[in-house]
Amino acid sequence: MTLNKCEDKNNLPNLGFIFKGYSRNGKDEAFELILTPDDYVLEFEVNGKNDCVIGIGSDSEDSGWTLGQVFLRAYYTVFDRESEAIGK
Repeated sequence: MTLNKCEDKNNLPNLGFIFKGYSRNGKDEAFELILTPDDYVLEFEVNGKNDCVIGIGSDSEDSGWTLGQVFLRAYYTVFDRESEAIGK
C-alpha cells in the first residue's frame, strides 16, 4: 500500500498486535507489541522524490500476515534454537 504523501503517516494510528505464547512453566501467556507509524511506514527515495509504503501486508499464500522487517527493526529479537523459541 502506498501513501498519497509521506506526510500522511502523521494521520495513521499505532498498531497493536497480540501474540499468544507459552512460558517456560507451560502456562499460556499473551503479549502485545505496538508499532507506531514511524515503525511500520517505510520511506525511500525514487527518482529524487520521497515515497512511502506500509511495511506490513497480508500473505497471499495463506491467511497470515508478513510482519518481518518492521518488527525486526522495532524490537530486539532473540532466536533460541535450542528451545525452538523466539523471545527471552
